[in-house]
Amino acid sequence: MSMDLLQIKDEMSLVEIMQAFSKLSEALAEAGGELTPEIEANLATLDLKTAGKIDAYHFLMKRMETEAEFWEEEAKRRKQIAAGCYALADRLKNGILFAMQQLGTTEIAGNAVRAKLTATKGRLVIDEANLSDDWKMTEIRKVPDKERIRAALDNLETVPGASIEGGQSVRFYAAKPSTKKVEAKNE
Repeated sequence: MSMDLLQIKDEMSLVEIMQAFSKLSEALAEAGGELTPEIEANLATLDLKTAGKIDAYHFLMKRMETEAEFWEEEAKRRKQIAAGCYALADRLKNGILFAMQQLGTTEIAGNAVRAKLTATKGRLVIDEANLSDDWKMTEIRKVPDKERIRAALDNLETVPGASIEGGQSVRFYAAKPSTKKVEAKNE
């Protein structure tokens, strides 16, 4: 894997930028979705001083969100396939159990494996409607009332053990033609 996965330069064409982003996506997929030190180092080399770089970051973010959606859908599909495999395995096992019960045998053998009926501790079945209170326990849990706490703090009330931490997030909007482009300052 190349050390220069992502180098965005002002003079790059959109095709070259797309190729650079594709390399980054491939590296991320090869790393199993982990932000490796190599990927982190490449991201750290990106310069946000020009308007083109801001656009490139935004483009990469959107591309990664699309990639994430693809992999989430792929994971769901594969999980469904795995569930189907487990269901088929259970059905086959139950088929062998049924056959053994019908044959009245506790053991059958193939060429490579044999199956034997063994006792289990059994499955607990509870009919709560007919279960007396003597066999029930009371469970009490206290959890923070987040909506009430938030409302109190928003109204400048003091709530011991709770506070609102400030935060910032970045939002993107379409650039206005009349907006003067400001160079980012390194702090």
